[in-house]
Amino acid sequence: MNRPYVRHFTLCRRHLVLILFTVSCATNPVTGKKEFMLMSTSDELAQGKQMDPQILRAYGQYQDAKLAAYLSALGKRLGR
Repeated sequence: MNRPYVRHFTLCRRHLVLILFTVSCATNPVTGKKEFMLMSTSDELAQGKQMDPQILRAYGQYQDAKLAAYLSALGKRLGR
């Protein structure tokens, strides 16, 4: 029985996997290793900029200098 749709599906699946592995691998700045990424760095930054006003509206912005300093120091430690 000839089933060309099965062969076509298999080829499409192989191409999709190849595309995902070549396009979606990026270097993790923390580890220096290649990792599978679903979103590019520029897309991630754009999404963050787009969501920032909504998050500020929903949760507000803290005006506490001690808290800001603590969070900044914590973020830098985690980044290292």
